[in-house]
Formats: sequence, structure tokens, C-alpha cells
Amino acid sequence: MEKLGIDAKVMLAQIVNFILLFIVFKKFVYKPFMNALKTQEKKEKEALDKIQEYEKKEQALYNKKLNLETDYEEKLKKMYAKMKKETSEAKRQILKEAQSEAEELRRHNLELIENDRTKMLGEIKKESLKIALALSEKALSQVVGAPLQSEIVKEISKKLPNIKNVN
Repeated sequence: MEKLGIDAKVMLAQIVNFILLFIVFKKFVYKPFMNALKTQEKKEKEALDKIQEYEKKEQALYNKKLNLETDYEEKLKKMYAKMKKETSEAKRQILKEAQSEAEELRRHNLELIENDRTKMLGEIKKESLKIALALSEKALSQVVGAPLQSEIVKEISKKLPNIKNVN
């Protein structure tokens, strides 16, 4: 080796120096560096796990919100349908009551009209009979004497209904 210009002592010293440098490098540089890398990877993994956990929670909350909104909308629709049904039933009931009241009022008014009509017809008959009797008396007074007139008026009064004593 000496022919090549390599000194064995220097080479041995360089090999020992290299091994020592490698051991020192491995112990003081490589291991802390690798530990720092592992720690950094672990922190990044934990951060990613937390991010995924928060995303899952966010998604769960979003789904819960959607479910609540859907439930709320369904409840609103049911309540609206129920209220619409109740109002339509109330409307029908009110209309039915109003119609029955109107029919009752109409029936009552017809009875009143019929009663008034009957009374008026009765009064008209009485008045017409009174007038007929008065005309008969006047006509008879001019044609016959007083005693015969009174007898004829009595006979006519008996035959005419609803006339008691006109005189």
C-alpha cells in the first residue's frame, strides 16, 4: 500500500475517526433528528385525526340540523293541515248553523205572515159582512117596514157566520 501512497496508520486513524464520527453523528444528530421527525409526524397525525374528528362532528351536527329542519317542516305541514281541516270544519259548522238559523227565521216569518194573513182575511170577512148587513138593512128599510126589517135582519144574521150582534 505504501506504493500507492497510502499510509496504514493514517488510514487506520481515518477509519477510527470515521467510525467515531459515525457513532457521534448517529447518537447526537441522527437519533434526535429522527425523534424530532417522529414527533412531528405524530403531531401531524394527531392534528389530522382531530381534523377528521371535527369534520365527523361537523357532519353529524349538519345531519342533525337537516333532520331537525325536516322534522320541523313536517310538523309545520301537519299543523297547517290540521288547522286547515279544523278551520274548514268550523266554517262548515258555522255555515250549517247559519243556514239552520236562517231556515228557522224564514219559517217563523212565514208563520207570522200566515197568521197576519189569516187575521186580515177574518177582519175583511167581518167587515164585508157588516157592510153587507148594513146595506141589507138600509135597502130593506126603504122597501119594507120596521118590524119586517128587523125579522129579516135577524134571519140574515143567523145565516151569516161570525157575526154576533152588529146593532
